[in-house]
Amino acid sequence: MGHSTRINLVVALTLLGGLAGVPSAASAADGTTRERTAVRVSHGHGQELTIEQIRRALMRSMEGLLRDPRTELRIRVVQPTAPLRLPSGRVDVQAPSVGGDLELGRQSFPVVILVDGRRVHTVEVVADVEVWAELITPIRTINPDETISADDLTLTKLALPSLSHDFARTADEVAGKRASRMLRTQAPIRVGALAQAYAVRKGDHVLIEARRGGLVITASGIIRGGAQVGQSVSVTNQDSGKEVRAKVVGPGVVRVEF
Repeated sequence: MGHSTRINLVVALTLLGGLAGVPSAASAADGTTRERTAVRVSHGHGQELTIEQIRRALMRSMEGLLRDPRTELRIRVVQPTAPLRLPSGRVDVQAPSVGGDLELGRQSFPVVILVDGRRVHTVEVVADVEVWAELITPIRTINPDETISADDLTLTKLALPSLSHDFARTADEVAGKRASRMLRTQAPIRVGALAQAYAVRKGDHVLIEARRGGLVITASGIIRGGAQVGQSVSVTNQDSGKEVRAKVVGPGVVRVEF
C-alpha cells in the first residue's frame, strides 16, 4: 500500500469514527429520515456492497419498532441477489426509517447508496420481514373438551403471523384449562381457544343429591356430558335407569330439585 493510500484510509476511518458499520440518522432529499450505515472503504478498482450489509441497514431501521422485548426481528433480503459494484470511497447505506407500526411479510424498500456523500444508486430492496417469539405449544394433539396438563406443553420459537395476537406465552396460562377446539402439535395456542375445565365429564360416576328441607336423598349416577359448576347436565340414575337433569354443585356431585 502506497503512502498516499494509507493517508486516505486513515482519513476515511476517522470520518467513520474508527469503526465500519456505525449507524446514524440522515435526512434524504425528499425530507424523509433514513437510517445511515457507514461501510468500510476500499480503494483500487472499486468495491462491493454485500447483501448482508443491506440487510443490516434494514434491521437498524426497524429494530426500534419492536415494542415487546421478548420478540426477535428477522429480515431476509430477496432482491437484489448479488453484491453491488460501487466506486471506491466511503459508502453510506440509507434505509428508509419505517414509521408507525412494523409490518410483517414481503415488502419493498427504497435503499439509497452514497459514495463519499454522492448518491450512486437507489436500489429497490425486496425483503421478508418476520418477528419471532417463544410461545407455548402442545407436544401432542389435544382434542376439544380435553383438560390440558403442564406435561402436555412446551416452549417453541415461532414466527408470529402478526404483532397483534392472543397466543399463550406461559404454561400457567394454559395448564388446567380445557381446549374449546382441537389444538395441534407444535402449533401456538390462542388464549381464546381455552375454557375453564369441566367439573364433571361424560362417563364420570357422580353422587346425585335430592334435597327438600332437612331431607336428603342420594343415588349413584353417570354423567352424560361435560359441565362446569353451576351448569345443568343430564345424568343417569344407576338405581332406576332414569335420566334426569341435575345441577353440578362440585366435582363428582350433582343436585336435582324436587
